[in-house]
Amino acid sequence: MDFDEDDKPKVVSKPRRFAPKPKPKPKTEPTAPPSQSDALSESVSKSEHDFDGKFAVSKVEPELYNGSVKMEIEKTEAAELMEVDKEEEEEEDVVVREIDVYLNPSIDDNTKLYVLQCPLRPSWRPYEMDERCQQVRVNPCTSEVQVDLSMDVNSTNYDSNFGSELNMTTQTLTTTWKPPPTSDYAVGVLSGDKLHLNPVHAVAQLRPSMHYLKKQTEATQESVGTSKKQNKGVQDQKPIPEQNWVALKYHGQESELCSKYLNGMMANEDSSIDFDMSPEAYINSLCRGETSRNEESSKSVLTSLPLEERVRKLLLQGPWLFRYSLLKHYAPEVSDERFLSVLQQYACLVQGLWTPKTKILKLELVTPKLAAFRDYVLALFNKGLTIKFFDVKAAESMVDEEERKTTKSMLAKLAKERPLFCDWKFKEPTDVSFLKSFPEIANEQASLWQEVEKKLKPQGKKSKADNVAGENPCATSKPEVPTSLSNNGASSRNTTIPCLVRQEMSEDVKSAITKALEKVFRTHKVCSYKTICQGLRDLAVSTSNNPKADSGMAQQVALAVDAHEEELKEVISSVAVDIHGSFVSKSSPDHPEDDRLREVVIELLRGVGDEAGKKLKKSHVIEAAMIRLGRKITGNEYIKVMHDLCETSSSGWVLRKAR
Repeated sequence: MDFDEDDKPKVVSKPRRFAPKPKPKPKTEPTAPPSQSDALSESVSKSEHDFDGKFAVSKVEPELYNGSVKMEIEKTEAAELMEVDKEEEEEEDVVVREIDVYLNPSIDDNTKLYVLQCPLRPSWRPYEMDERCQQVRVNPCTSEVQVDLSMDVNSTNYDSNFGSELNMTTQTLTTTWKPPPTSDYAVGVLSGDKLHLNPVHAVAQLRPSMHYLKKQTEATQESVGTSKKQNKGVQDQKPIPEQNWVALKYHGQESELCSKYLNGMMANEDSSIDFDMSPEAYINSLCRGETSRNEESSKSVLTSLPLEERVRKLLLQGPWLFRYSLLKHYAPEVSDERFLSVLQQYACLVQGLWTPKTKILKLELVTPKLAAFRDYVLALFNKGLTIKFFDVKAAESMVDEEERKTTKSMLAKLAKERPLFCDWKFKEPTDVSFLKSFPEIANEQASLWQEVEKKLKPQGKKSKADNVAGENPCATSKPEVPTSLSNNGASSRNTTIPCLVRQEMSEDVKSAITKALEKVFRTHKVCSYKTICQGLRDLAVSTSNNPKADSGMAQQVALAVDAHEEELKEVISSVAVDIHGSFVSKSSPDHPEDDRLREVVIELLRGVGDEAGKKLKKSHVIEAAMIRLGRKITGNEYIKVMHDLCETSSSGWVLRKAR
């Protein structure tokens, strides 16, 4: 068997993108004068002779070289394909079409646009409005719409017996659901390269009405087998007076009236909008989440810079707080040890995040006092995520009166002001992953901040008590008492310690806290003291945002959480019970009728809750309830009380974990 001959048909029959065609097509030549006919015939015959010779040689080559020509052709074709694909990749996006957008505020004063949606019908099977629509009714007060459609009683899908019984010859589409907001919709008319947008008055979702089923139910006094959801959607509707409905006449899409309103939906092109910003600024204002793609901030340019200059430019261009993973993203080729050594030259660590050092921000050129203020505030934030107002005022004593206007804008880059809590809260959460990955650097930076705080701590200025009295009306201060303090065994120095005299919590505040505690324990059945305080603060914030609520009392409750700790614990003990550090409400917010059994279970939990491996058994609860209540408890009340306070663990009950 000759394998070369078997391979020949495969070479000829295989389609290739750039393979030569088996027969060349003669090119169309212009009509030549008769005098050149002989020359043309000779050239044509010569070209055909040359082609026959080439084609004859190509038949012999596979036999002589055993497929070498096939491999060469495939290599050439692959190279040509790669070149073509490369050219396609290098081609930039081409603007295919430009469309101008116009805004048309309204057609006229008496016209309102409604968007009618039919969610139960696919787009390829709409209602035949032009053929079937009989009447349209609109309620201007509620923006509800009803459409009556005629039914084909001669259709095979129509049950004549059932239809005649109900006298059902029309189908009504109505709005039985709450309409979606109109802010997400607009009606657009595309005319050539101009798009005209029109605001929408209402969006109505039309669904078939089941009023005939309701009539049948009223007649037979029997429930119809419809879903609860459909019944609820019909029954929940409030009765609407008939005089509110306005009957309208339907006009098809091809009518003259429709064309008139369609022309009215196109805005006047004479009006124009004057832009006060450049196109780049306009795009950046629309896409706030995206950074500007200028040459300086592009990653390719930054990665080409030396490491020191790269880190410095990153810190100066961006905000004041950076996560380590973000900074390291711009230096993937550098090891962590090398990158951190350079980073510590230009930045310092606060709560696991990196902020540029004050010296590279060149705040000293403005005033050295502002630089000292920033360093002291960073030292305070390194200790905790919040700084009280009186600490900020004490730090502002470093700067002059004119410079204090700058301190607030400087703080706004690091934290968020919370007037209700009288503090500034750090903008970003602590980067715990970095602190765990590099504990040595974290400890080193913490010691540096301690030295900065000792060096810059305000001395001889207004005491914290004076500031507290200004911010918190629930606290007063006495004159400062001079005291001698020693610093780690070093020479003692004279300083002042403020003596605060707290005012008693008013009865109104106690009553407000008691009501707030009921809401906290309704949300968290078992909670810690910290969770209670945080819950009171959250309720104070939500109450202050409610215009109908007493925001002043809410602020007093939030301030009392920090200013009256002992009295707050007394108020908590009046409504809750401490079970080994966890607090539970004395009365159940959901089942107050079982409070006596709840007291029995709480006493049992206080007795066994702190013992290792000790669990509460059902027999213990039944026996204790028989002694205290004098009766045998039911299984229902047992389950309600135990699930409210406890959780199952193996073969017993233990107190829920405090949140």
